Amino acid sequence: FIRAMQEGVSPNGSHYFPAFPYTSYSKMTRRDLKLLKTYIFSLPPIEKGNKGHKLLFPANIRWLQSLWKTFFFDRRRLRYIETRGSQWNRGSYLVNAVTHCGECHTPRNIFGGIKIASYLAGTRRGPNMEQIPNITPDMKTGIGRWSSENIVDLLKFGLLPDGDIVGGSMADVVENLSVLNTNDMQAIVAYINSIPSISNRIGNN
Repeated sequence: FIRAMQEGVSPNGSHYFPAFPYTSYSKMTRRDLKLLKTYIFSLPPIEKGNKGHKLLFPANIRWLQSLWKTFFFDRRRLRYIETRGSQWNRGSYLVNAVTHCGECHTPRNIFGGIKIASYLAGTRRGPNMEQIPNITPDMKTGIGRWSSENIVDLLKFGLLPDGDIVGGSMADVVENLSVLNTNDMQAIVAYINSIPSISNRIGNN
């Protein structure tokens, strides 16, 4: 289980496609991964076959994922940065590892690797080119005008500052984020507000 989560390798030794976000889960602690396994394995088993992949050649060749990892898989664990304090470090852990916000909110190159220079700056994703917004503190194209309460309202209720409600895949995300306790939500706010501001209008990247 831990090898799957931290290395993207299945029990039979084959490589997972990075649609499974092991690239972020790899930054979780072994303790938390063990707790996660305990919870998952406590759920009632459901007999249901997996759907087959619909990837086109050559993206459907699993062993090529080992080559992809060489270029785009950062195996380094998150470091605790003393000068930032415990709240910021907790937020960094939640955003970068547990909730893996960057997997959706960051643009990717033609090979599917994350563009680090545009971290959390928004993109378009999926067959319908769903808009994934810029969540950096940029004042014009990001969430720089949002208050801390606005961000918490999004995490807890899916409520936007203009009174609208998030839709699409983010609605499912909010359903999970809403169970976070107040301290964790405030930690996410502290971290998000500290990241570099990047100007990026969705659709121009």
